[in-house]
Amino acid sequence: MGFRRSFRILCTIFFVLSGCSRSTATAVIEPASLAAATQGQSYSQKLTVKADTPAFLLQITDGTLPAGLTLDEDPESETFGLISGVPTESGRFSVTVYAACLGTSVSGAEGIISYELLVNR
Repeated sequence: MGFRRSFRILCTIFFVLSGCSRSTATAVIEPASLAAATQGQSYSQKLTVKADTPAFLLQITDGTLPAGLTLDEDPESETFGLISGVPTESGRFSVTVYAACLGTSVSGAEGIISYELLVNR
């Protein structure tokens, strides 16, 4: 019983220090859709996460952005959540973006959204 109690205490401390709650709350990723881009022109779209805790992991889990565009996945960056760059190819690109409380993808708030980005010529 000593090990289990110590483990629970350590887990609780971890969740508190990481800013995560033990709930399975939902994180909402916005906007609901991405603005169209134009090949060869600068593009910028900010993704935000609405949830009870501000510390989030944000990453593309399926699909790819067009060549020339990137998603800033660094939560320490001032441009965290920004899709930006100059797309070098046209077409329709599907990506799935996942957000979760840092430190856990099981017990903290998490969300997922699928986007289709149209890049015009």
